[in-house]
Amino acid sequence: MPTTLRVEIFPTDLDATVACYTRVLGFSLVTDQRDTQEYVAMERGDVRIGAAARPGPSDVEARRPPTGVELVLEVNDVVAERDRVTALDWPLEDDLTARPWGLTDFRLLDPSGYYLRITSPPATETDSTASSPHEGPSGRVQGSVEPARSPIRQSSHELHQEKHVAHEQVTEKHEEEQLFVRLFGSFATRTKLADRGGVDQIPVVVRNLLSFGDDLGPFHVPPRCLLI
Repeated sequence: MPTTLRVEIFPTDLDATVACYTRVLGFSLVTDQRDTQEYVAMERGDVRIGAAARPGPSDVEARRPPTGVELVLEVNDVVAERDRVTALDWPLEDDLTARPWGLTDFRLLDPSGYYLRITSPPATETDSTASSPHEGPSGRVQGSVEPARSPIRQSSHELHQEKHVAHEQVTEKHEEEQLFVRLFGSFATRTKLADRGGVDQIPVVVRNLLSFGDDLGPFHVPPRCLLI
């Protein structure tokens, strides 16, 4: 059995809740225990909402975000859905709006003050190659292709790469000098490496020796052929 989600709400008036969800929002009543348990269950597609009658909060605004919850219903045709809801004279909290994350939705309250967002669905993987990218409320782009960097951004990126490579080269050269000093400290002192151009002035035989094995210090320079 696949994993599913059932939302439970706690309205004060089950009859008004059933009327709203079935007549206005297109749900079907699949469990009706109003006479015995004061409980109903409603379905629309894979969405299941249970409702158990309970006394309401002193402040119904507490059921709204950010302190409460937002019930999000994704529909294939959000414009047709909005037209059907308004044709039934159900008031909207927020009419059809194109959101910054790329989806379009409208919002309403059910009879007990629960906040519902009816929205167009995110683009599928197939749709994303042919349509504009969609972004969720968190700001993450779903199924989008990263736009090409502008020439200015490309230049900045390339400059950063060049600085990174140069830094690595300087670090490697410094490590070689430190390793040389560790192995041949007295020679390094006499020749004054820093004044004579650093590791580039080390005789080629010694430089080949420095690069020969992994056991000459903590730097683990990959071994190369010893050319003497």
